[in-house]
Amino acid sequence: MVASAWRWWPRVRRHGPWLLAAAVLVGSVASAARAVMALTGGRFIYALDDAYIHMAMARNLAFHGIWGCTPFRFSAASSSPLWTVVLALVYRLTGARELTPLVLNVIFGIMTIGVADAVLRRLSAPALLRAAALVGIVLTVPMAAMALLGMEHVLHLLLTIAFGGAIALALTGGPEDTRAYHRHTALLGVLAALLATSRYEGLFLVALACVACVALGHGRRGVVIGAAAAVPIVLFGLISVANGSFFLPNSLMLKAGGDSVSIWTVLFRPIGAADVVFLQKDRPLLWLVIGGAAATLVELVRERRVARASVLVPLLLTLVVVLHAHFALSSSFWVYRYDAYLLGFGVFAAAVALAAVPSSPRREVRWITGLATAAAVLVITVVTGDPREGLWPENAVQSAWLTFREHYQAARFVHDTRVGETVLINDAGAMAFYSGANILDIFGLCDIGPVRLRRAGAYSASDVAAWTQPYQPTAAVVQLSWGWVVGRIPADWLKVAEVEVQPEGQILGFFVPTHDPNAAARLRSEVSRFYRPLESALHYRVRTF
Repeated sequence: MVASAWRWWPRVRRHGPWLLAAAVLVGSVASAARAVMALTGGRFIYALDDAYIHMAMARNLAFHGIWGCTPFRFSAASSSPLWTVVLALVYRLTGARELTPLVLNVIFGIMTIGVADAVLRRLSAPALLRAAALVGIVLTVPMAAMALLGMEHVLHLLLTIAFGGAIALALTGGPEDTRAYHRHTALLGVLAALLATSRYEGLFLVALACVACVALGHGRRGVVIGAAAAVPIVLFGLISVANGSFFLPNSLMLKAGGDSVSIWTVLFRPIGAADVVFLQKDRPLLWLVIGGAAATLVELVRERRVARASVLVPLLLTLVVVLHAHFALSSSFWVYRYDAYLLGFGVFAAAVALAAVPSSPRREVRWITGLATAAAVLVITVVTGDPREGLWPENAVQSAWLTFREHYQAARFVHDTRVGETVLINDAGAMAFYSGANILDIFGLCDIGPVRLRRAGAYSASDVAAWTQPYQPTAAVVQLSWGWVVGRIPADWLKVAEVEVQPEGQILGFFVPTHDPNAAARLRSEVSRFYRPLESALHYRVRTF
């Protein structure tokens, strides 16, 4: 029996690590999704309302040929053009199904650990190290929570690891014949283009790879990679400008530069004390910088050359974290939503560096080396991530419950009651996907008018009234918990109801844009009819005026 089991060991060693990590991911996602559906009466809801922006845009692209939150006009609301296009392609084939982003995230998650495993096998990493690294990536990100967000972050991680691993292997391998050189360069160009369009932060790693190519004597390859990444970004920017928007998506214009700061000022500001403060507040990223720099230095001293994967990958990790922290194109989120790709890439980089630890032909020594390197990766997983959240994404489940009560029900209210064909909102996700209304987004993700007004430095209630007047909105459903919103409500709009989501304290305000008694009475009546039967089950407090 022992001899029979030993014959199976090569297969276990080859496929076991990624199968183990895939089982952890699928099990975590399945149990969390089941918990969400138990809370919502059988409907799966994403943990973040923003997921529905991409879903609405993908549906409009697939079936109306419009890049926008609604089928009525263009809007550059997505900072992940690739994710929107992938969703649109699947929607075109299968219909606009709500579970599509979840399924795609699970698929991309399994592909991520498969790609990471393939690179580690190329570097002769022990099976125990590979298993620890792949499970570590799943838990550190945390990948199950990212899947429940329903957004592009798992795809971004997949392409980060794929491109980072591919560039390291290409620059540290032996001589290539002409055909192999062109084939590998083309692959790197495709990966660079996909990475840049998965999230704009992908350009950080692409830029560093181009510099590495030039420094290591692969200048032409660096030019090809840089050009390949730039082409889709420039093309989308030109299309956006031609449709009356900015070159960059609305989300980047609002979140990176702020209301009045130029995006170019952000891109060209010098590195300084603010970067140190950012890393001090985000301890996982600080540990990645320290660990990546230490691993780079140790391997550089040991190997005495940069052209080694064990040197290059930790170096790329260190520099890309510094660039991410400096530019911070988006704020942090409770599950490190925007930092997730760095955490996963950090575990991968650690495994690449540890794969270079010298071993021995003796079997018992190899086992000890495998155990030691696997233990090191597990320590990194605990230090930079939260394994409990990775196994059971409780925060994501609770956030989905809030999304169901705050955003989904509000969108269903607009859809079912038909309070107006044109509705003013400030949080576009579920409203864009479910309501069927021509929504006007006063925040500015789905409409360029507010973005221009906000960046001009003066965006008042009178500006909102002037901008929305040509559309003749018949109702407004806004999140009054956003302190920013209250001061932008025009004086001649009448508040007829409030719905407070308890215990979180999120407050939805319902307005009619004029003092029309009939319109006010109808909206007031519809709010009472829709929300009061749900007060007990969904923990609402309904007030009418």
